[in-house]
Amino acid sequence: MDSRNWVDFVGFGQNQDRSWFALGHLYLHPGSTLAQLWLGTIPPSPELIWFFSLYEIDPDTLAISEVYTSPLDPQTHRPVLAQAIQGWPTFITGGQYGSLVQMSRDDRGSSASYGFQVWSPLSDQQFVTRSYAGSEGPDAKAFLFGHVLEYSAGAFIHAWDDSGWLAVTTYDSTFTKSVRNVDHTLRTGSDGTFLVGDFEGNTLRRHLLAQFYDLGSNVVGFSVYRFKDFTAGFELCSKNTTPVDGAALQYLCLQRDKQQTVPGPHNPTLVIRAARLQDGSLGLTVFRYAGDGAGFVTKTVNPGILVAADNIGFVAADVDADGNDELLQIYPDAGRFVASVYKLDADGGLASMSSADLGPIIFGAPMPPMAMPFPAAKDSHGRETVPAFDRLLLPFATANVSARLWPLLPWGFAP
Repeated sequence: MDSRNWVDFVGFGQNQDRSWFALGHLYLHPGSTLAQLWLGTIPPSPELIWFFSLYEIDPDTLAISEVYTSPLDPQTHRPVLAQAIQGWPTFITGGQYGSLVQMSRDDRGSSASYGFQVWSPLSDQQFVTRSYAGSEGPDAKAFLFGHVLEYSAGAFIHAWDDSGWLAVTTYDSTFTKSVRNVDHTLRTGSDGTFLVGDFEGNTLRRHLLAQFYDLGSNVVGFSVYRFKDFTAGFELCSKNTTPVDGAALQYLCLQRDKQQTVPGPHNPTLVIRAARLQDGSLGLTVFRYAGDGAGFVTKTVNPGILVAADNIGFVAADVDADGNDELLQIYPDAGRFVASVYKLDADGGLASMSSADLGPIIFGAPMPPMAMPFPAAKDSHGRETVPAFDRLLLPFATANVSARLWPLLPWGFAP
């Protein structure tokens, strides 16, 4: 792939000690929005405070423009957040507009209180900000959004530490209902990774909550929870262990049949475990959900399939417009960034598809990659010229945060 297949955004936003990003849809017109939460100062005061910035990505030209929220500081013309930001910004979509939801923590009182900031656009330049009281718990383990009820608008899932046990508080999409559960069988010392996904592949497309944790001695544990309602909350439906090889680098979901719109059975979401094996190579294990009681079982093992490099990260994205996620491994090589692409084969295993050049390393240290679906491009007659596919965003921690968007065309399409 040549340089026509990526676009650089240089010098937008700010970078300080910590910064969080999210990608999502926020406006009436098609396209994507990049949200950034970052620490900065308002001179002459040296105090670090939180700022919130939005950047709009045009779906056709891929030009980026900054969109401000309110209220704005009169000196910086950026919003000032009184509350400390916990992390995990999450987009939700409903009605004409989407919203950005951010978990927050207020340390100004005698004890920390938790809540949520919700930014909803009234137009391209007008926003309404709402604050909601939130969960208990000093240590958040995950903040996720999933469709845990069939045909629902979705719910927010906050996993946290309740005196050493795993607690999960679930909120509806308007934060008007919530329910808390505590799993007294699972210590949070083995935090692992929380994922939410359509692991069953049934007609309802109802998401389950899963936690994955390495137990040592080449054994991984799984706990799977199903949401019943806002009275009972989540119920444990599976808990099992299985042997693995090596130390986990990352767990992530691989979605299938993403573009299926007709109700009915479909291929369920799989879980990928990328690990550094005992011989120093990198390998993949694919897990599928075998049902309540049985839990997650090993579908395929792919030892040594990954490139043994200093990884920037892994991301799941549909880069060839077939409706199924591919796995991308991002790493530096000879002064350039490279993405090795792995595709599911007929048996549900992963096979190396090819490698893609992500361009020269001209920025600072890369941050975790993100993927975002873009709508299909159509001509003036409504004919599809480029199908819907996912694009990869690589943010970089430079003096001013920069980013690279790739690809401009789906895999296999000529530029």
